[in-house]
Amino acid sequence: MAVSATGTMAYVPGPDTTDLDRTLVWVNRKGVAVPVSDVHRPYASPRLSPDGRRIAVSILESGNYQIWIYDLERGTLSRLTHEKSNALSVWSPDGKQIAFSSNLSGPTNIYAVSADGNSSPERLTSGQSAQLPSSWSKDNVLLWTEVETTTAGDLWALSPHESAHPISLRRTPFDEFEATFSPDGRFLAYVSNDSGTYEVYVQTYSGPYHRWQVSTRGGFDPVWAKTGRELFYLQNDKLIAVPVELQVGFHLGTPQTLFEVRYESGLDGFPPYDVSADGKRFLFVKPSKGPPTASEIDVTVGWAVELQSRFRH
Repeated sequence: MAVSATGTMAYVPGPDTTDLDRTLVWVNRKGVAVPVSDVHRPYASPRLSPDGRRIAVSILESGNYQIWIYDLERGTLSRLTHEKSNALSVWSPDGKQIAFSSNLSGPTNIYAVSADGNSSPERLTSGQSAQLPSSWSKDNVLLWTEVETTTAGDLWALSPHESAHPISLRRTPFDEFEATFSPDGRFLAYVSNDSGTYEVYVQTYSGPYHRWQVSTRGGFDPVWAKTGRELFYLQNDKLIAVPVELQVGFHLGTPQTLFEVRYESGLDGFPPYDVSADGKRFLFVKPSKGPPTASEIDVTVGWAVELQSRFRH
């Protein structure tokens, strides 16, 4: 939306939120999509398990998200969480647990639960600021974004189930989020707007600090290939692949556009897709009515006067 100096408001209507009939789809590197199953639900932000056999996905129910597990081999969909609002699934490196964001105790903190559903959620973090998990390294380090009023999104890390304090990785006046470990755990990819535009960056996690800008004309939602040889991100409506060399230092190749993304956007601060172990397929959520489009602009004259009138009453 935008408001003029004279109080006229113009806005683009949002997508039809009643369209909750969505499907999980595999999309190959040429953009050809095939359904994962014929089970339709209001899915959001699916994540593949480390072994590639299961999908943790958020499903909207009565205004709140809950986490479900879809078994790719058996074709079954099982509920994992039940109370309050739970979303943003992050698998542990062994695939036995899932970290997620929840308001079970009031503030939006991070919890973990057994991926087989045989345990109660365990609270991993505390605090009044919203905390959004994003990655869990092979060394058992959990990354999350903490959304603060003074510094926007900040990057933090924690080793769960150990007597360790959270570590601040990046806390600046700018917005940083969607941090994800490289497969070897030595680098972080994340999004920041410290240049004035949201771009994808990579920095070292340990050792001497180095940082590289990956995207060039804006970027969001970085996801590493499981081999560590590519880094993917979204730029407007395109999926971009960047060759990466991790064996000796860190080197970036030339970005390549794979295909146009006409699928559901993810939950705030979380990628809307994941990539298969071989890097040949991408997991997205497809809306039944096609992607939302901005087909009109509505204009409201005298909006400021109406707003002042409502505040007086």
